[in-house]
Amino acid sequence: MDNGIEALIADMKEAALRATPGPWRRTSTMFNGITHGPFSFTKEDVLGHFAEKCNAEFVSGCDPKNVLALIAALEQAQKRNAELEVGVKFPGVMRCPKCDFSRTHINVTPTGNYAGESVPEHCPNGCGSMWHDTYKRQYSELYDHKEQLSNELAEMKRKCVELTVWYGAMPESNGKTNWTAILHRKGECLSAGITIDRSEYPDRVRYEADRIRYLIGELDEKPWITNYDANKHSGYTARKEGE
Repeated sequence: MDNGIEALIADMKEAALRATPGPWRRTSTMFNGITHGPFSFTKEDVLGHFAEKCNAEFVSGCDPKNVLALIAALEQAQKRNAELEVGVKFPGVMRCPKCDFSRTHINVTPTGNYAGESVPEHCPNGCGSMWHDTYKRQYSELYDHKEQLSNELAEMKRKCVELTVWYGAMPESNGKTNWTAILHRKGECLSAGITIDRSEYPDRVRYEADRIRYLIGELDEKPWITNYDANKHSGYTARKEGE
């Protein structure tokens, strides 16, 4: 709480304790007077009087008992607020509520670095007092940053062309089977893609297809040529003349 308010509370509490005990009320024997004694039409202990009725009503309501009750409620609220602040205050960080300038206090020790005490201070930009940063604001800032990164990632994915590799056999009218690998955009026709390799030796073509799959991220492990049978053949043999 602001130091000026703290001083005002202390002054009002001291004044209320020194004042004539209440309850106060408007007098019956004097126009707009204030008294604290029992009701009487003849004799009252008048504490003061006012020219305006509204002022008399206001002062009679601000008797020491009422003022002390308000101060006690405020002090209780301050105590509860301090207890809650311990749970929500982000340690070691002070932040300016106007310009968002922040300062972090860190204790460097032989066993490691730890959050320092958040000491009340003024913003170097002249905005006024800095406040304790809170877990809620830190979480909100991290959440907003996460959302921003998610949106940027989604935009990057949207702009990124997704490629894939098709690998399989393509029989020909003469009975020959060529194994083929084609790089193409996902969802588009193979005819719009680029042929990586074509051969009667399926593993040779599969090796080239897997190399491209590894480059575009479809395979996690880099293919090794020794894992492919370079001599494996489709089994086609050309027909002899006259057959």
